[in-house]
Amino acid sequence: MAIGTSLMWIVIDFTCLVIWTGIVGAMAPRWPDRWLQRDRFPLRQYSWETVALYRRLGTPWFARHLPEFGSTFGGESKRTLPGTSVADLDAYLIEVRRAEWVHWWSLISWLPLMFFGPRWVAYLMTVVAIALNTPFMLILRFNHLRLLAALRRAGAQANRSVGA
Repeated sequence: MAIGTSLMWIVIDFTCLVIWTGIVGAMAPRWPDRWLQRDRFPLRQYSWETVALYRRLGTPWFARHLPEFGSTFGGESKRTLPGTSVADLDAYLIEVRRAEWVHWWSLISWLPLMFFGPRWVAYLMTVVAIALNTPFMLILRFNHLRLLAALRRAGAQANRSVGA
């Protein structure tokens, strides 16, 4: 295959990844909150997942340096915590789940590319999709775990207050 043809396929496939991600990102703010009330696979917390693990992976650094696109299509920014009440934390957790799903859907954006064009370009786009989404997914998982812990603490405090 000629270099020009290969470059053309790379540009086409990368453009498809960007368009797919844009469509998913644009649709996400319109998803009903009820879809995001619980942690379903793959969002549930796994026994090996800890806040300390995500800190060791450098997640706070990524969070400080990567852009936050949550409000681009009318969604909520996840750059700062909107409040500390249980209701605020619950609402923020829904937005974090929404963003996690966006990145999961973006992560599989290479799949349709397997049916068009050279297979090696689809494999390359798989690596690109993983490389571009992984840092954001780390940040979101880190925040997700921290939110769950904060909500557990808030629930424990409320239970102590009621029992006192």
